Amino acid sequence: LKINTRDCVYLWAVAGETDLYKVGITSEAMGHHRIHQVAKEANVQPELIFLKKVGYENAKVIERNMKRLGVPYKFSKKFYGHSEFRYLSPQQVQECINMVLTVTKGV
Repeated sequence: LKINTRDCVYLWAVAGETDLYKVGITSEAMGHHRIHQVAKEANVQPELIFLKKVGYENAKVIERNMKRLGVPYKFSKKFYGHSEFRYLSPQQVQECINMVLTVTKGV
């Protein structure tokens, strides 16, 4: 049984799409499983940018701030995680990385 401690944040790119990313919160135990689960639902291939343990409170703040960036992508169907896909510029991707760098030693 894997418990979602919600203390990690992640960002991944959608393979084959320009500037389309998925942001979110998970746990170390569920991290890659969660990423692949959402990618399967969205019918896309993920390319991990980062998956980093930042602590429960930091994860909530960082995810909220990452979701304020970019332009939301609208799926024709709703599934768990569909609302966290964003079109992000290279500068916005760097902002996401910097948010994690401020609370950790590196990505």
